[in-house]
Amino acid sequence: MVLALCASELSISRVSLWSLNKQKDAIYCEHLYKRLDDTYESGLVLREELYPSYFEAITKDRLIVAIDARGDPRTREFTDGYLKPLGIKSMLDAPVFSEGQLYGVLCIEQTEKLRKWDLVELSFATAVADCITVILGQESWLKAQDKLNTIEQTDNLTSLESRHFFNRRILKDLSRVLKPYSRSVVVIGLDNFSTLNEKYGPIATDSILQVLSGRFAEIAREYKIPVSRISGDVFGFWLSDIHSDNTINELVGKIHEQASRSIEISLGQSAEVRGTVGAVIYPTEDYEVSDPIHSAELTMHRAKEKERGGTLFFESNWAHEIQNRRLLEKNVCEAFEKNQFSAFYQPIVSTSSGAVTGVEALVRWHHPSKGLVSPGVFLPIISELGLMSELGELMLNYACEAMNTLIQNDLQVDWVAVNLSPEQLYNKDLIPMIERTLESHKIPSSLIHLEVVEELFSQDPDIVSSKLQAIADLGIKLSIDDFGTGYSSLSRLKYLPISKLKIDKSFVDGLPELENDECIARSILGLAKGMGMDVVAEGVESIEQVKWLHDHGCDFIQGYYFAKPMDFESLQIYLKKRKPTIIGDKGGYDISVDGNLVSLNVYGRFTVSVAKQMYVDIEGSIKDIGKSNWALLVDTTRWVTSPLEVQKILKQSALILVKKGLKRTSYILGESDLIDYQLELISPVDENYLSRRFYKDFEALEWLSGEGFSRDRGK
Repeated sequence: MVLALCASELSISRVSLWSLNKQKDAIYCEHLYKRLDDTYESGLVLREELYPSYFEAITKDRLIVAIDARGDPRTREFTDGYLKPLGIKSMLDAPVFSEGQLYGVLCIEQTEKLRKWDLVELSFATAVADCITVILGQESWLKAQDKLNTIEQTDNLTSLESRHFFNRRILKDLSRVLKPYSRSVVVIGLDNFSTLNEKYGPIATDSILQVLSGRFAEIAREYKIPVSRISGDVFGFWLSDIHSDNTINELVGKIHEQASRSIEISLGQSAEVRGTVGAVIYPTEDYEVSDPIHSAELTMHRAKEKERGGTLFFESNWAHEIQNRRLLEKNVCEAFEKNQFSAFYQPIVSTSSGAVTGVEALVRWHHPSKGLVSPGVFLPIISELGLMSELGELMLNYACEAMNTLIQNDLQVDWVAVNLSPEQLYNKDLIPMIERTLESHKIPSSLIHLEVVEELFSQDPDIVSSKLQAIADLGIKLSIDDFGTGYSSLSRLKYLPISKLKIDKSFVDGLPELENDECIARSILGLAKGMGMDVVAEGVESIEQVKWLHDHGCDFIQGYYFAKPMDFESLQIYLKKRKPTIIGDKGGYDISVDGNLVSLNVYGRFTVSVAKQMYVDIEGSIKDIGKSNWALLVDTTRWVTSPLEVQKILKQSALILVKKGLKRTSYILGESDLIDYQLELISPVDENYLSRRFYKDFEALEWLSGEGFSRDRGK
């Protein structure tokens, strides 16, 4: 309609809208309106390789005003293949944008005779292009909203209904006038899911859940009923009208049948799955079921206690358990109203300086009669009630208040970490809330770190990426919490604005005795260093764990070894009393010069100050060499992996030494492969510089000698 209006107002022959492809090397005709016969066409493609001048023009010029399109340098490339066959004489092209990026062009074409475009026509064309830009923006917003609604309504892994949407459906059905037939929620939970996860790993078990969801979806289609993934390994069915007593028994039988069929997880390997069913039929005698899903789950858990693999129906004498649950939900809502939630803070210690560098804010609930309630009890309820965004905003406010007070009291802490839930990330008001909170507390964004769980990265990549980038653009650093417990695409991870990984406590517990935990921890440390990220180890409780993490390059440590989570008043007392603790062997070095060879022996773990001073001393030691080329022989057999900030200094300083005549470096390695990896990261890149790594000192010297550098040179 916009194109037709444009053609009519300008009395023009042809008006079209073209869009750029993702590679920006071709434009596609989305709509072409021809006024002569009042018709639309689409599908024509023009490629940059054939029309380079035009493509350059549309990315640079606000308007392309071509009175003589066949002679204009920007459009004459079209003459033989486009302009002449269609009889086009003049062109007026205006850019169209979407989400701040060039989307394509509005193309106005005059046939039969040349058209001298006046100022009014230029303004009108620009206005039409801007109008299309607004329409595209609205369409983009609607698509994003549809996507968010889909995420809310469906489970990302299985594409079945989400628990939240499933529950809304059930409550809506129950609110209608009671029909003369029964209704039922049937849930099935897998009996051996944790065993499958341990045996085959998370990727395989996710595949198992997807296969089961497909089977259950077939059952749902047969019975014309909805099906949901209630939680990790629990699925639910809702029968809103049971006309026959046999219906539910038949349904339960088919659910068991499908759940017990083996599932192929790889070539020649299949998994055996089994499940237990719990069901609640509404209405029940003497008890009105106000939460059918929870009642069915409770029934399923009771069935597992009696006999796994069977079926159990809800009994009204279990009502007190349901009532306790409802009371707890009520108390959680009241806790928000009465400010019963507070923040506890756990110190995070730098392995480089031994000082408390950051703190993590952790939510605690002070119940008026029960005292402190475990987060494991109330957080799932808050999530199910849809209140995670409210809790997240509350915790961010507490964190900002705490940082303000610490600054005013001269208690040095570089950052406070706050957890960011998946529900918050998908909340459209997240970014404005963060901006509003930081502004109200006058807190620099650099003082706030937000932690996201790894499972987010297996969900909608576009929304996750855009939201995380928007947070990073505010100057807030992002961490991945509990890294290693889920799985994420590393190819996607490297493009996200993540600055820190947190090793989950489950991988720290076995250090340094258990080989598997050691292997996983070393892999995470190596991955993080390779991607330029810091590493925090959680749940550290022993000196042996501290020393292992220190020696293998972990940047920060958090756990009971240093301090338990504490209220803010206790945190201030702790910070005032605590002195930096030396962790592991103190780093140092020895330097000697002989001929044109500088020998360097490094040991322990370097701090920033040690790294800087070492290069000052090296520069001082090479003065006797003069302007000649020289080489380094570095013994790293007693060196300990350094934190990321030290590695950056080592690399920058090495580049300076190359400019001052350093031509070769020969490293003598010990048994640590992480040291070998660190040397790779800090080695300067220069066409006249080479480095090699050896396990024997005579091999290192032999190579240097062959390159023209030796201890006895010049004697």
